Amino acid sequence: MLSKLNEYYKSLDEISLTNSDLDNKRDNLKEIIDTYHQKTQSLTLDKDLLKQNKEMGDMLVSTINSLKTATANWVFNFKEMMEKEKFRNDLENYFIVIIFGKVKAGKSSLGNFIAHNRLKSQDINFFKYDEAGKEESIKKLEEIDENIDAFATANTECTVEIQGFKLSGMAWVDTPGLGSMVEENGDLAREYIQSADYVIYPTNSSSPLQQDEKEQLKELFEQNKKVTICITKSDDTEEDEVDGKLVKVLMNKTKENRSKQEAWVKSDMSEILGAKENALLGDVISMSVHTAKHGLKNDDREMFEESNITDFYELMTDVVKNKAKALKENTPYDGLISFIDNAILGNAKSKNSLSIKALKKNIKKFESEIESAIEKFDDLQKNLNSDIMVHIDSVISKYSNSLKSDDGVNNGIFGLIAGMQGRSHRNIFGIPNNNLNSESNNKDNISVFDTIDKELEESIATMIGENINEILKDFSTTLNTLSDALSATDNFGIENKYETITVTYDDTGFFRNIGNKLGLMDRSYSTESETVKVGDNKQEVIADFKANRLESYMQAAKENYQTIEDKFFAPLLDILTEINRNINTLENSVVEFKNNLK
Repeated sequence: MLSKLNEYYKSLDEISLTNSDLDNKRDNLKEIIDTYHQKTQSLTLDKDLLKQNKEMGDMLVSTINSLKTATANWVFNFKEMMEKEKFRNDLENYFIVIIFGKVKAGKSSLGNFIAHNRLKSQDINFFKYDEAGKEESIKKLEEIDENIDAFATANTECTVEIQGFKLSGMAWVDTPGLGSMVEENGDLAREYIQSADYVIYPTNSSSPLQQDEKEQLKELFEQNKKVTICITKSDDTEEDEVDGKLVKVLMNKTKENRSKQEAWVKSDMSEILGAKENALLGDVISMSVHTAKHGLKNDDREMFEESNITDFYELMTDVVKNKAKALKENTPYDGLISFIDNAILGNAKSKNSLSIKALKKNIKKFESEIESAIEKFDDLQKNLNSDIMVHIDSVISKYSNSLKSDDGVNNGIFGLIAGMQGRSHRNIFGIPNNNLNSESNNKDNISVFDTIDKELEESIATMIGENINEILKDFSTTLNTLSDALSATDNFGIENKYETITVTYDDTGFFRNIGNKLGLMDRSYSTESETVKVGDNKQEVIADFKANRLESYMQAAKENYQTIEDKFFAPLLDILTEINRNINTLENSVVEFKNNLK
């Protein structure tokens, strides 16, 4: 019955291991992380910049804080990983097998069985590590059987200690159970898993591979761990009548029952692993340590063989003989790759908010906010001319009727006609060449234009402020006084327009008129010229005023927009550029380092 077991124990004596030297490469990765950490921690923010817009300022602070937190976390986790490697260093000459799973999954029972059935020539050394990772050598653990060295099944699931044994070239490590009453147990188990060359994952036959167990297996596979799944406690007890009494009889589960459970577990693993199934899944074995022990004790070969414990031993013999060396060499690399993929880069399914993947996502979100604001800001500047013109037209139309021209009599052609109808030719036009009220009207117009200017400045400043605040919310830079950029206009006077008109009229007297009719003499004609008002230059003055103000307000508005670019967008983009440059450099360095590991 013990032949297959003995073959396994002999293979442990023949393990030949070559340890990988990763010290230099670890130092290189540490240098990459430390360099980025220093750059990130040195990032400073101008308080005045943050005040310009509270929402974006908060986003920028949050983004940089997440970078600083992430790098500090990487440094801490890397240091912690190196400290946990002390565990591996203590076992550097051993093939490290870790059994990892839920409470009451049969971890300690399997370990006790392997320890107890070793060859007589083999010594066994039990040990335990406390939560600080310090090893303590002990003669034996608390026993479940007074006659053998064994794991403490009574205490293992409620302690924060790692316990195990060294047997020839193998170190068997029993971790605290996940889901135990002590929260630290699961965390401690995960930390030591990193050092495993091979992992055995037990799941109880009464309800194999529950959802939380699937999640734990995903964690193992993400660390590139080779895992054998054991469906444990694959036995039943039935009542039977012996000597007239009902007794409980121990028996193995049927082969059909076991095959169904194995197929079920393999199917779930295929979905989880996909193309990596052959590389990471050792096997799925349904077995019972209880019936194996009972079979050996009672020399019941059938019960022992049907316990399937020999299938487990055959698998482990193959692992030790044919795979242990490669696994031992690759495990330190796998641990480092796992740290890079999960803690730093963030793999495809990673939920790590402090990975480069997550950080770049946050940076991209912030970058999109800035790009959107800049795009709107550019649109504002493109529409600046038409927007200002609308305000100028609106205000001028409101006051245009208040603008005055000269107060002289506006006779025009009607005055001439009136003169011809009986007025003395010397006074028939009465249009003075110099308007006596011109100076007064000019002052009045200056007052109106001043009013227009004040209303325009308020209106346009309000428009610019509202447009900016629509984009930048709480932007607090004081706008330049728009009137400071206005060109001085010395003459707001609106003047009349005059034209010289010449009129020829018949001034024939009574006698000449009779003589003309009798053909004795010609009629008599007179010609007189006069300067006549034909309109004013009000529209030209208004047009000039509009052109002047449009140019002035455009210049003033552009200066304000330029202030925003200089004080807010430019430094913000500079910071963003630096952040992107640093994190891209880090990502490229880490990816290159990872690709060159093996």
